[in-house]
Amino acid sequence: MPNIFVIVADNTCARVFYSSSSQGPLEEKTVLVHPENRISVKNMVSDRQGYSFSSHGYGRKALSKREEPKEHEIKQFVKEISEYLKNSEANNEFDQLIIIAAPKLLGTLKKQLNNRIRKLIIYELKKNISKLSAAEIREYLPKYLNQPNL
Repeated sequence: MPNIFVIVADNTCARVFYSSSSQGPLEEKTVLVHPENRISVKNMVSDRQGYSFSSHGYGRKALSKREEPKEHEIKQFVKEISEYLKNSEANNEFDQLIIIAAPKLLGTLKKQLNNRIRKLIIYELKKNISKLSAAEIREYLPKYLNQPNL
């Protein structure tokens, strides 16, 4: 019997579902929440960019930011999801993984996962359906979950 994890994520919430049957329903196992991504950029940044005086001549220029606050928070959340999956895989909680997330989040998450976990991915879907019920999410998945390369 396969142990299948289904991760359904958006920028603020990752829901982890479990199925022990390739045709069975999804059972919600846990929810990872990152409320910092709900904060507006205006409230994340307390002041404007800094300025630097030119060493050659007159004037000054704005210092550029290295990373936008929202991007930083998304990366932090992706690391949290990745750590959860790493710990779960180390504890043999799943043999197969399905990931459903918005395209940008899905790409960022896959880059963060180690090779062992990436090899367990049997299906991925670029779609933001994290607010749906378990039954509605199951409708987006193949009839038989444990078929690799679906």
